[in-house]
Amino acid sequence: MRKGQSAGHSVGSMLWAFDRELAGGKHPNWNRYLKQCRTSSERVQLLGNMISVEIDLAGWDAKRIGRRLRVYAKLVPSKLARAGLIRGFYADQLKSGRFPCGEEMASLGLPLEVLRLRAANEDVFLGFVLGGRYRLEQVVGVGSFGVVYRGRDLTRNRTVAVKSVCGKDQSTRVQARALLVEEERALRTLPHPRVPRFIECVNVRGGGCLVMDYIDGGTLLELCQRRPISAVRAARIVSAIADALDFAHRQGYVHRDLKLANVLLDKTERPYVGDFGLALAQTEQFDREGESGGSFGYMAVESLLGMTRQLDGRADIWSAGVILYELLTGKELTERDCREAAFVAAVVLERTRLRFPKDVPASLRHICRKCLALDPNDRYHTAGLLRLDLLAFLRDQTHGEAQGTAAR
Repeated sequence: MRKGQSAGHSVGSMLWAFDRELAGGKHPNWNRYLKQCRTSSERVQLLGNMISVEIDLAGWDAKRIGRRLRVYAKLVPSKLARAGLIRGFYADQLKSGRFPCGEEMASLGLPLEVLRLRAANEDVFLGFVLGGRYRLEQVVGVGSFGVVYRGRDLTRNRTVAVKSVCGKDQSTRVQARALLVEEERALRTLPHPRVPRFIECVNVRGGGCLVMDYIDGGTLLELCQRRPISAVRAARIVSAIADALDFAHRQGYVHRDLKLANVLLDKTERPYVGDFGLALAQTEQFDREGESGGSFGYMAVESLLGMTRQLDGRADIWSAGVILYELLTGKELTERDCREAAFVAAVVLERTRLRFPKDVPASLRHICRKCLALDPNDRYHTAGLLRLDLLAFLRDQTHGEAQGTAAR
């Protein structure tokens, strides 16, 4: 036993002391801790854990982490072992919402071909080329069943979106693959200006990845979080959404998962209805009775109850009404914790007077309330009728502004 080392200096105790120092704003002496380790395996274990703790407390910094990894590389010559360490770090980054790029991985001295990043058993490939054509550049979204990448079409030199499956266990991944197949089938039949264009499906290891047009302006949810939305702007957005819904309904599909996060925006903030993974084809309604799909807070009562046989486009009109309400008020309409809470909130909503800001015109309030009727028969019968009312509201607003200008 070397001088300064004692039997009490376990990896766990040293890591705890290191964590306390770093959390207290100090700059721990890494060598002092590493010298207290008895064996090289202990040093490898301690160093890996210290790097992870530093990332958690101080954030990800490629240069700083690169210096740590050079020390780690001296202890662990195996590139595969080092890739395993990086894999864990990047999994944490993905879960926290930060998506590192392939170039950053390369700067850490590890070849891209050995970097298979895992987050909840999901392989995340950055810098890889799918089908000899699509290079994956950045993760732009992670959901319960899918990962969406920004990619580059090397053949046509354009940006694309690539969607692959994910899941915490095998059963979830099987379900995710089924949803991807359903989404592919829906997108093939929905060529519409307000729906991202389907390009192709690339087979990877027995599964598939959907390649679509990349919509580069974020989501409607992100726009709402950045700034308030005017009544006129909200009406324009929802009228465009209603146009896409009307087309999908006439093609025999109910979206079922319409929400702020699934409405994409381009750079000019034009909306696109995305994520048709839960879309229900009318030909399958009788086979899927009792199935409840969607996002709590945006689901109509008939969707929450799993009334699949009775489900039609009016369920999506409810969701469009929720979006319109949230755009106009900046507030969530109902509870989203669980199905039961969402159901109770939707039923009580029928007896509750919806509260709008004073500057929201009465005609637009009426449109929103009609979308949110508890009985589907009291809602708009089609999304096309909803769109016509919104366009009429917009014409009245434009006419009123024109008259006001002429009067002045």
